[in-house]
Amino acid sequence: MLRALLLAYGLLVAVASPVAADPLADIRAGNQSFAEGKLEQAIADFSRAIEGGGLDPESLALAYNNRGVVFGELGDFDRAILDYQRALELKPGDPKTVRNLRIAHTRRGLAAARTGEVDRALADLSRAIELEPGHPTAYVRRAELRLERGDVQAAIDDLEAAVGIAPDNKEARTQLERVRAALGNRLRPTAPAETTASGAGPGISSAAPAAGVASSEGTAVEPTPRVVAVPSASVSDREMSSAASSEAGTFGSRLRITSDVFVRAEPTTASPAIGSLRRGAEFTTRGEEKGWLKVELADGRTGWVYRRFVEPVVGAAQ
Repeated sequence: MLRALLLAYGLLVAVASPVAADPLADIRAGNQSFAEGKLEQAIADFSRAIEGGGLDPESLALAYNNRGVVFGELGDFDRAILDYQRALELKPGDPKTVRNLRIAHTRRGLAAARTGEVDRALADLSRAIELEPGHPTAYVRRAELRLERGDVQAAIDDLEAAVGIAPDNKEARTQLERVRAALGNRLRPTAPAETTASGAGPGISSAAPAAGVASSEGTAVEPTPRVVAVPSASVSDREMSSAASSEAGTFGSRLRITSDVFVRAEPTTASPAIGSLRRGAEFTTRGEEKGWLKVELADGRTGWVYRRFVEPVVGAAQ
């Protein structure tokens, strides 16, 4: 009798025991958190998946890739690059991860350029080119920095490479034509200039125009790194968003961008970017919807930025 009771109790415990957790569940949760703009939660979800020990190498690579995307969204390019490198160790040559790693190096290079760390910027842009030599963006950005240093021929080489890769890239072609024209003016022998009443002749520019690191949509801004879905998970691409205080968002509030951000056509991460705003730019809110703030661009168009990367302008009239 006692034996029968023990057996029945054992069966009851077995039935009541929870089913083994799906090792991909944390990745799906991270993808969902990312899609909802909950970036810190997404980091926690992907970290739990990585540290849980239940993933096969390919799924673990996916978790590292996706966490790298979120780190990039938060502007932590060092950690993003480390995660992409770990993903590639697990799944060598994965094209999505290689692409994301190139974007991270490009963005980190642009961030370094904005703070005057030109050597670091050039190193990151060169690494981006090594990763995907068939993509033109890093060539154009590196050319700009080389122009600022006066290394005109190297800049021309980069711009020629960019045009060779993407003949329809208007920015690369325009910059190449300008640099060639400026270089031609510098090398062309000049006839004696007519003397003006003051005794001074007209001057000729002797150097290529310095090209700053731009950030308008379609130029410096890189395409979006990809969060890779697992079965039953659907996520959309997104670009850099930012963090804001709870005070931001009231209609007519004066706000400041705390990190370079994209401006969306609609208040959703799935909407295409129509422009960008640089860190430090100020604007007056025109509306708010589901955590997105409506802004007006310089050309009069309106778009949306995510409120996570804005802050109130202290002392601004509300």
